[in-house]
Amino acid sequence: MGNSPFPTKLKDFGYEFKDGSLKDIKTGGGFEFNVSKDAEYNQARYEALGEVITEEVYALLESEAGLQRLPVPANAADGEPTTFVFASANYRTADKLLLLVHGSGVVRAGQWARRLIINNGVKEGTQLPYIERALSAGYGVLVLNTNDNRRVTGERKQFIRDSGTPEQHALTVWDTYVRGAAATDVAIVAHSYGGVVTLNLAVRRWEEVQKRVSAVALTDSVHSMGGARCGPEVQKWLAECAVNWVTSSSPLDTELARPTGDACRRSAGHKQHEWTSWSCIDAVFPFLEQRLEQRRKAAAPATPTEKQDDGDEKK
Repeated sequence: MGNSPFPTKLKDFGYEFKDGSLKDIKTGGGFEFNVSKDAEYNQARYEALGEVITEEVYALLESEAGLQRLPVPANAADGEPTTFVFASANYRTADKLLLLVHGSGVVRAGQWARRLIINNGVKEGTQLPYIERALSAGYGVLVLNTNDNRRVTGERKQFIRDSGTPEQHALTVWDTYVRGAAATDVAIVAHSYGGVVTLNLAVRRWEEVQKRVSAVALTDSVHSMGGARCGPEVQKWLAECAVNWVTSSSPLDTELARPTGDACRRSAGHKQHEWTSWSCIDAVFPFLEQRLEQRRKAAAPATPTEKQDDGDEKK
C-alpha cells in the first residue's frame, strides 16, 4: 500500500473474520472507528482497513465460492497493467449465466457495501450470498470488477486498457467472456451505479443483449433513461425484463410507482441504499427464475394440437 503507515494484513490491524463478522482478535468485539482523538487518523485507518478488506473478500470468493480469476484485458502484454474478474468453473458451459455488478466508489469485485462488511458482516455486505444461491440453482457466475481501472506506480497513474471506466470494463467482459459462453440465458444483478453500467451495456451491445439477457435485477439503481440514451426498443425491453428494488419503508417486493419508459419498481424492504442488495435477495432469485421460464416458454416451438379421435371425423 505504498507509503501508508497502516498494516497490509487483517491480523495486523488486530481483526479477523469470525462467524461471518469482523471481530477484534483480543476482545471479540466489533470494529472500532474512533481509536484516536485525531479524526483524520481515524478516517485514514478506516480507509486502509477497507483496502485490506478488498483482498480478504477476493480470498473468500476463491476459498468459499470456488471462483477463479480471469484477466482483463485477456490479451495483455508482459508488464502491462491488468485487472480481473471472478468466474465459476462452469461459466463457459452452463446454460444460464449470472453477472454481478457492484456500484461506484471504493467497492471491488465481490462487494456490495464496504461499510456493511466492516460493521455488520460478510453476509450483508458481500456478493457471496448471491453467488452461493446462483451456483446452487445451476447458474454459471461472473463477478465484475468495474471500479478497478488503473494502476499507480510512484507518481505515474496508468489506466488499464479496455477497463479504464466501469462502462468500458463491462463491455470488455461481455466481449471477452460472455459472448463465447454457452449460456442462452444471461441474468444481471446490478447495484446503484451498476445500473448505469448495465444500461450502457444494453445500448452498446443491443443486438446481443436483447437475444440473451432474460432478466435484470437492479438494487436501488441510480440510472436515468435519458442519461443512458435509451431508444424505444431498449425502454420496452427494460420495462419487460427488469425490476429495480429501491429504498422504501414498504414491505419487500411491494409494487411502487414506475417512471414512464423505465423498469418496474418494487420495494427492497429497507430504507437505506447500501442495504438494498442484501434486503431484497429473497425477491430477486424468484424473479430471475420466473423471467427465465417465461423466456424459454416463449422461445419453445408450438406443440401441434393433437387431433381428437371422437369417431366423427369432419368431411
